[in-house]
Amino acid sequence: MKTLAVVGTAGGVGTTTVAALAFAGMRQHPHGGPMLYARPSARLIDRVGDDSVPALNGDLAIWDAGVHSPESAAALLEAGSCVLAVAAPATPLGIADAARVLSTVAELGEDALSGVAVVLSQVDGRGRPVPSPAIPSPMLVRIPYDATLAAAGPVPPVGRLSGRARTAAVAWQRRATALLAP
Repeated sequence: MKTLAVVGTAGGVGTTTVAALAFAGMRQHPHGGPMLYARPSARLIDRVGDDSVPALNGDLAIWDAGVHSPESAAALLEAGSCVLAVAAPATPLGIADAARVLSTVAELGEDALSGVAVVLSQVDGRGRPVPSPAIPSPMLVRIPYDATLAAAGPVPPVGRLSGRARTAAVAWQRRATALLAP
């Protein structure tokens, strides 16, 4: 089974929301939607709202894996059946933490980075995006602040997000689908 492990650089950085957005983008996939896994405290089902899919693809999974150190995140890739989404806030500290994960993963070899995406979420509606030169742009998705997405409960349909957030959410869903492709 190929698993998209969504790992956070700290608690409360959006791993559950990132996992729920990935699932929302893949639940109608023609080959079947992925299975969902989460740590008990994640409350992933609350963010997904409804985990039913027209067809289930037992070869794919999305795992809200919670906080991981750079070493434990790299170990997930090294095991061979996981691809990785690193969720971090779009702050200087969040970006530095995500860059540390990438640096550790790079020690596994150049191919290891092809199985990684970094999702930076803006934590509020103020300010300009923080530059992130340490994260290669092909693996980076920035999700701007959107009050609808930040609200408790199920993630809203992508069409209800603001323009920039909608574009970013769709980009993340496409990247998640590509990471899980055979």
